[in-house]
Amino acid sequence: MNMIFIPGTLLQSKNNTYRIIKTLGKGQYGTVYLAIDSNQQQQFAVKQIFSQSLINKKLNELLNQELTIQKIIKSQHTVQVIEDFFDQNFKTHIIIQEYCDGGDLEQYVKKYKYLPEAQAISYLKQLLQAFKELHFHKCMHRDIKPSNILISQGLIKLGDFGFAKQLNDQDITKTALGTTITMAPEVFYQQEYSYEADMFSLGIVFYYMLFGQYPFKPQGLNPETLFLQIKEQNINFNLNGVTISRNTQDLIKQMTAYDRKQRITWLGIYQHPALQEQSRFPQEVMRYGMVQTDNVFNRGINEEFYQQNGQALYQQVFKNQNDALAYQFIQIKFEIQDNLPNQPNKPFNQQNINFVEEQNKKKLQQQAEQQEKEKKMILQQNEQELEKQKMILQQNEQELEKQKMIQQQKEQEELKQKILQQQMQEEQNKLQQLIQQKNQDFELGLQKYFHKRNTNCILIQMLNSIRNLKDFKINYQIPAFLTCKKLIKLIKEYGQTLLNKNNIFGMVYFKEFVQSKQYQDLIQMSNNDLEKVRLEYPQILQECKDNINKLRMNNAQLLSHLTSEECNDKFELQYKECLINYSLSLRELKTSEETEKQRNLFHHIILISDIAKIDTFQKNNFNFDFERYKKEVYNTPFNEMESKLDEACLKIFS
Repeated sequence: MNMIFIPGTLLQSKNNTYRIIKTLGKGQYGTVYLAIDSNQQQQFAVKQIFSQSLINKKLNELLNQELTIQKIIKSQHTVQVIEDFFDQNFKTHIIIQEYCDGGDLEQYVKKYKYLPEAQAISYLKQLLQAFKELHFHKCMHRDIKPSNILISQGLIKLGDFGFAKQLNDQDITKTALGTTITMAPEVFYQQEYSYEADMFSLGIVFYYMLFGQYPFKPQGLNPETLFLQIKEQNINFNLNGVTISRNTQDLIKQMTAYDRKQRITWLGIYQHPALQEQSRFPQEVMRYGMVQTDNVFNRGINEEFYQQNGQALYQQVFKNQNDALAYQFIQIKFEIQDNLPNQPNKPFNQQNINFVEEQNKKKLQQQAEQQEKEKKMILQQNEQELEKQKMILQQNEQELEKQKMIQQQKEQEELKQKILQQQMQEEQNKLQQLIQQKNQDFELGLQKYFHKRNTNCILIQMLNSIRNLKDFKINYQIPAFLTCKKLIKLIKEYGQTLLNKNNIFGMVYFKEFVQSKQYQDLIQMSNNDLEKVRLEYPQILQECKDNINKLRMNNAQLLSHLTSEECNDKFELQYKECLINYSLSLRELKTSEETEKQRNLFHHIILISDIAKIDTFQKNNFNFDFERYKKEVYNTPFNEMESKLDEACLKIFS
């Protein structure tokens, strides 16, 4: 069973914590989420690999191959892997990747129909930068298509390295993998191929950007007709009323040449006239959010790289014919299936043409027969209708009075139907209103429960912020221990309220709400919160005991709190007194220096003032934005901190 992460779920790696925001997409082998990290508050894409996928040895090898390549590829035009780890809590493999907020190129082109020539060339230049990095590490992508190209803040980034492969000097293959509509002919026919196969796919994508469609399309379900069109180079450069320069047309033809030996080289594309001129973007193009690429597209450096390495690159072709791993999973990404009787790896021949023509003839014949049948049926219906009209005319005088009565009955029936429809509409409106009220009640109730949970989390922030104050060498152990006890008490009270199904917020549809999945999720989240705090409790307790022994304290009331995690009747008074003393000692450490250390101290004192009034903190302000409040406090200007601290101390002492 695969664990589905809900918003608010925390994933812990060795160096960071990630909080799930929402689901971005779901595939056959995993789910992708949007998350934010606790350290820098940056957004990342979190890929969760399903556990059953990792059991499959071949899928595991593909995953390791993809991660290995993405970790060595370092370019602003490739999607970067930040880290990967196995989450022990959820028993699943997690990959943290760079988040691209602009979606993929396929969605982008569909939105605007097609891209202006200057913008398409700009994107092509950025993709060439990505390929230069791949070639530097002797890698091929082998699945270039619009949906695998992402956009982030105006930059183009190459992603999805699931079929990518790193070559050794003696490596070759004939494995057919990728997506048929953008696949080079030599790959489809499982012939020897090299880096120019990616050049072909890149040419198909370049055309797609300019015209919003692919240059070659198969006829019916026969993919070999696609490669016949490629061989004939029958490319339409007047599609959808789009006009492009002759240089760009020539570049597309050279990139998509059928014979890989006739295809433009990676050095040649940098020397092609279509890419020689400095980019000049018309005003109407800039609205698409483009970036100027001449700064990242250093033609001289790139040409020098391919002049030095080009011959070595083209001497490398794939020959590993036992690469059954990738071949087995080719059906995952094929978009066109071959239903012809001959084997898909055989060359295109006359038998295939005859088969397609025969199928088309049969289809046309069936359509003609169906049309003839429909014509006869319509003619027969017309004749019957004419005979019926004659009979009506003959009986008109006798049936006149009867028709009047029928008309009256019809009007009465229509009136009844109208009244019935009005009643039904009123009932439907009432039902819709009840559903809307129920949904609103659910939404508001859920918001209030989350508000109560988020209020408790302020104590967690206080415990976490203590780590930033260790340089001050203050005795924080006792306040930390009492805060931990207070937090356990609040979480247990919150969880018990949920388990007892107490309608603490006066919800109208509370009985239905407690049966909902949202309510069960709240209980689970409360249990998780309590479990995490209890995991930290023994260490905090021991640090408190060590500190008491070190200071030789003999406070009986304080010592009584060390025996159990439960709070006795004198706990609140002792806790309030502890917070006052703790805040006073911290206030003495506050100076006028504008340093990060002083900022952390200020933030910590503000948290103490909030905790002192935790039972009433933003009690009825259910729309309160805790994250925004946290950022506002932390970013308080240094010249305003003193007045804010005065207000905080008044709050603690009141």
